[in-house]
Amino acid sequence: RGLLVWGVVGIGPWMAISAGAFFLRLDSSLRLALLVLYLLAQLAVFFVLVLGPWMRLQGWLPRMSRKEAARRIGTRIPEIKDKLLNALDLSELSDRGISRDLVGASIEQRARWMHPFSFVGLISWQKLRPYAWVLGLFVAVLVRVWLSVLLSSVRSMHTIYLAGVECN
Repeated sequence: RGLLVWGVVGIGPWMAISAGAFFLRLDSSLRLALLVLYLLAQLAVFFVLVLGPWMRLQGWLPRMSRKEAARRIGTRIPEIKDKLLNALDLSELSDRGISRDLVGASIEQRARWMHPFSFVGLISWQKLRPYAWVLGLFVAVLVRVWLSVLLSSVRSMHTIYLAGVECN
């Protein structure tokens, strides 16, 4: 996911910098400075969004504890916060050797309470609606670039064809 976000986030600024450099006819030193700044920003984003999570998965960086994960999930989904933390506490008690049958029954009870939870309500489409224009703009730019490349290739093929006809 981080690789995808890094790629998408990288395309927009690159297009803006390229268009700005082209239309403003910037000096070569300014273009170089913009390129270096862009590459440094992309490198930083790559380390944060791609290499950081990958290094955590490899075990080279510390991972988040289960309790911390439960707290973070609980802040987003308050309906299951207490149940999730209780289930984690009970599983820790079970690991210490305290009455495994009692702890197992309690964990099963907590799991049944959490089972009917619906994740559909987590995404608030109303909050995302104001940002839909960004997706529309991105698609419009991609279609425009695709059409311009397609038309230029058709024109160049037509020119090549006409040059071949004149030779014969």
